[in-house]
Amino acid sequence: MAGFIPRVIVTVSLSSVACTLGAQVPSNQQANRAQANTSAEIPKLEDVEQRLGPFSFKGENFTVALHEKRFPAARAPHYSQTLDTVEVRDGTGAVRFQKTFKYGVEAEGFERSVKASARLLSGKYFTGLLISYRLQLSTGENAEAWQVFGYQDGMSKQQDARFRVFDKPQRSDYGTNTSAEMQLVTPNGVVTKPMVPEGEIFEFRVWTGNFYLFLPVGVDFANGKLKPGMRCAGTGASRPGMHEIGCDMRVEAERKPPEAEMTFLRLFPGKPGRLDEGEAQHLVLDKNSKVEVLKGSAFVDWGLSGDLMQVAFRDLCLQVRIDGDDQKTGWIQSEEDFAAVGLHSRSPEP
Repeated sequence: MAGFIPRVIVTVSLSSVACTLGAQVPSNQQANRAQANTSAEIPKLEDVEQRLGPFSFKGENFTVALHEKRFPAARAPHYSQTLDTVEVRDGTGAVRFQKTFKYGVEAEGFERSVKASARLLSGKYFTGLLISYRLQLSTGENAEAWQVFGYQDGMSKQQDARFRVFDKPQRSDYGTNTSAEMQLVTPNGVVTKPMVPEGEIFEFRVWTGNFYLFLPVGVDFANGKLKPGMRCAGTGASRPGMHEIGCDMRVEAERKPPEAEMTFLRLFPGKPGRLDEGEAQHLVLDKNSKVEVLKGSAFVDWGLSGDLMQVAFRDLCLQVRIDGDDQKTGWIQSEEDFAAVGLHSRSPEP
């Protein structure tokens, strides 16, 4: 899996999922078994089915059927089951969408484990279905991807609307004036200005490797596609004038205090990598130090993998406050500093 982006840059992989999550093959068992290592007899696999829903919108009920393969003799429990096929069915039981995934089998278990979940996206104007995929390789690497389903024209009469999987954002969408809002960094702080929306905005909870960021994603239901939910511009760094900068986002972080009696932290007054980041404070934290995680910031890269939407984060950093002291409020970015505040690198929860 040489396609993985190095962990120091980002933990949400793009190219690796293009080789795994994004690959479609025939759904019959023989085609998938051909992916298995054949140095020994083909192991016995069991079929498992899970149904999610119903999810109701536009006067219809939809269910999501997850067809999985289970390897009872797997030595590694985490790789004993993986997704084979996902189906979206309407209220009559008709399959409106189907996607099949490759898998390989070895002595320890499946070479990769793909899991899926589904939930309703319900906004002011648009209601649809979100399916989230999570990939874990036997190497320990993780990746995520998403699909949004709905009726392309949410403002039309129902008989004119078309149920479909929405197109993912294209690279050219980022930085254009089709976003729902713009963040400008001025001497007086960050100013958010609304743009002319072509739909509405939803937040996707995205795992970064240490914590979750809530990424704004625009749903353009008139054209049946997804778009970046914000664009961010400011001054500083090594470029003159106004240019793209990392966007601030809500964060969800579950801290596990370090076992060591003392840890050391570098705290920058400004975002790392910018000219205004200033000189870092070098703080000593103990087990009783209070750490508040205020917000995250990152550049967002949109991934292109078949019909799956993916994102990667660059220049990821966190704003924290130590012991309730505004003088000890600043930004951290390195893996060592994340660990110092109790946000160790780990796999997300199942």
